[in-house]
Amino acid sequence: MKLRTCDSFERLSNMAKKVWLHHYPAIIGDAQTSYMLQRNYSLSSLNEQHENGQLFYWICDEQDHEI
Repeated sequence: MKLRTCDSFERLSNMAKKVWLHHYPAIIGDAQTSYMLQRNYSLSSLNEQHENGQLFYWICDEQDHEI
């Protein structure tokens, strides 16, 4: 496995929505899930985190396919 820099915050945001909406509402409720998505995975939040030095990566196999 290897890492590749995330080049699309829109893709990352959409993936986070799918994961969070599938798993977390039953655990923390709809309102808290929405809050956490907005706080951590909205496009504006991801851009701000990136501007502050946060790095995001995709995990890839040896052929550079995301896994």
